Amino acid sequence: MKNRWTHLVFIVLIATVSILVFYKTIRTGFVSDDVELISGKGDFLKNWDNLKTIWDKPFPAATYEPIPFYRPVITLVNFMNYNWLGNAAHIYHLVNVGFHTFNAILLYLLIFLLFKDELLSLLTALFFAAHPIHTNSVVWISGRTDVIAGFFLLLTAIMFVKRKDYTGASKTLLFTGSIITFIFALFSKEIAFVLPLFLFIWDWISEEGSFKKKIIPYLPFAVVTILYMVWRVSVIGNLGTGKPYISTNIFQKFLSVFPIYFYYFKNFILPVHLNFSPRVLAITTIFSLKFWGALIFFAVVFALGRTLRKTSKEISFGIFWILVTLIPVLNLVPLYASVKEWWAYIPSMGFCLILGKIALWGISWEKSWFAIKIPGRKHKEEQPAEISPPPGGGIPVASSEGLIAEALPKKRLELPERITIKWGYVLTLFFALILIFYAFTIKSRARIFRNDYHLWVNTSKMAPYDALANNAYGKILKRKGVPRWAKMAFQKAVEADSNFAEGRNNFGSSLEMSNQDDSALVQLKAAVWLDPGYVDAYNNLGILYGKKMEYDSSVMAFQRAVDLDSTYYLSSKNLAITYGDIGNFPKALENFEKALRFAPNQQEADAIKREINQIRVRGY
Repeated sequence: MKNRWTHLVFIVLIATVSILVFYKTIRTGFVSDDVELISGKGDFLKNWDNLKTIWDKPFPAATYEPIPFYRPVITLVNFMNYNWLGNAAHIYHLVNVGFHTFNAILLYLLIFLLFKDELLSLLTALFFAAHPIHTNSVVWISGRTDVIAGFFLLLTAIMFVKRKDYTGASKTLLFTGSIITFIFALFSKEIAFVLPLFLFIWDWISEEGSFKKKIIPYLPFAVVTILYMVWRVSVIGNLGTGKPYISTNIFQKFLSVFPIYFYYFKNFILPVHLNFSPRVLAITTIFSLKFWGALIFFAVVFALGRTLRKTSKEISFGIFWILVTLIPVLNLVPLYASVKEWWAYIPSMGFCLILGKIALWGISWEKSWFAIKIPGRKHKEEQPAEISPPPGGGIPVASSEGLIAEALPKKRLELPERITIKWGYVLTLFFALILIFYAFTIKSRARIFRNDYHLWVNTSKMAPYDALANNAYGKILKRKGVPRWAKMAFQKAVEADSNFAEGRNNFGSSLEMSNQDDSALVQLKAAVWLDPGYVDAYNNLGILYGKKMEYDSSVMAFQRAVDLDSTYYLSSKNLAITYGDIGNFPKALENFEKALRFAPNQQEADAIKREINQIRVRGY
């Protein structure tokens, strides 16, 4: 019973810390992908019939990640969030904080199941609840992919571990439940496939037993993972993003793994100067000092994990958890970026366990640090009452006070000679200050998520070399009506990554608006060369050719955009206008009618109807 009350108190404490750390972040708004996935998709989310499409089609959105968004469980949560709780930004933030809080509690339960130490479990969960590297995952609404995937992964691990304590139907039920939650985790985020791999590796290196016997419980997870990968490839065509953040060969990818590992460990240990769009440069040669430094660091960490698996299983577990759960984001499978802070959400659980174990050692340290002597210490000892002889002699009789004094033990009133300060007290204060530092770091970092402008201003300053950040900042400046500054931001994006098609397209479009047509043509041609399926770039190229009165080229560009996406309203409209300019009114009428079917609003539809009526009045 006492144990249960301890768990309850600790769980309440974990939840309280998690909520106190993040509660002010619910005031932030929709930023970046939030518009494409949630706030701008109200028509899609409010129609429950669309749920039928989320499993076999990517979500209809052009997100920050240059990849079709295929995470059906996340979309399902967004559906429920929108229809049951509302579409206000603070509601989505509350859900994110709720999932994160549950994750901290589940991590507490998992660590207790594994190591049977309440205080270790508490410390691990508290550090996880407040670690600043989770800011992007929790405060950014679209960052919930890792938070929700972590929720199902922790449930999977708990049920898989707990099944060992049962037999018969209960064991089967827990094992089946772990398979189901693992499927939900996979459809939340593809990183989930590493959990069974880690659990198997841990079983293999930490306990004796035959390989065949150990591998049997993991075979169903392997089958589920393979089926998921086949399904994912059939839906979106690849496992990663399809397009790597930089062109490197397999050997260079391998060399770059170690600096990526070092980046995440560095941010776990010292979470300062965090960035929404960070980057680790690819290693292209084995003679790089950066490579050798990162390789030595990795070797030391790996050796430490192997060495401590008997003497300190907790730290060994944490090290291998980090190393294995980071495998999907090492860019061995092509990804659109080298590193991202939200990719560290699940791996950070291992670091928090390591930090929790170190903290447990620290606060249990009984060795004295220093002692303070108390000056002028005095002792006062109470004396027994005087015994006076009775009148007329005889045996003395004690007074009533004396009898009491005889009956009670003698008391000595004294101050301690010195006050001893133990290392455990000092380190307890130190780790408490770490939690406070974490909380203030999150509060400061969360401010950039107030709106898109603050997010991308901060990110472009922190990462002036980042193409995606500068491109996003440029689009915001363009919407704000400052095209000159927008053009500068797009130029920085192209300079940062000359193979970034969207940056080329936006830079070309801004040059065209500044009447720098020849330079604009170079950028737009480069955009469609880099991405032959880039509809918007063909549309902008058609506009530029029309401006230069090269109508044949303009028609070809617009027609290419229409062929790529027949529902793209602007291309059909612009093609119709161009045909009208060269006097081909039947073709103009045909394309105006096509554009009318996909008009985004009534105002645009009415404008197209007027164009159609004018053509028909002329007798075409």
